[in-house]
Amino acid sequence: MHQNHEPGEKMFVDFAGDTIPVIIITTGETRMAQIFIAVLGYSNYSYAEAMWKQDTQVTTNAVVNSLEYFQGSPKTIVPDNMKTAVSKP
Repeated sequence: MHQNHEPGEKMFVDFAGDTIPVIIITTGETRMAQIFIAVLGYSNYSYAEAMWKQDTQVTTNAVVNSLEYFQGSPKTIVPDNMKTAVSKP
């Protein structure tokens, strides 16, 4: 389903469903990383960041990093049911 978005209106954020293996060069250890994704609604310009866990502090830092990457802020940031951004009663 196609959706129309105005420039600067929305940035969608979520974690990709799959984790990816990352090899730590110094130890040779393989760890699984979560992938945070931010996408601007109008342009589909995207930002991705690997992280070790999904908690509030790490997710907040990733959102800030994405805004710095995009060099600006949309009117609205829309999380897609992320555990760290959505609370349920």
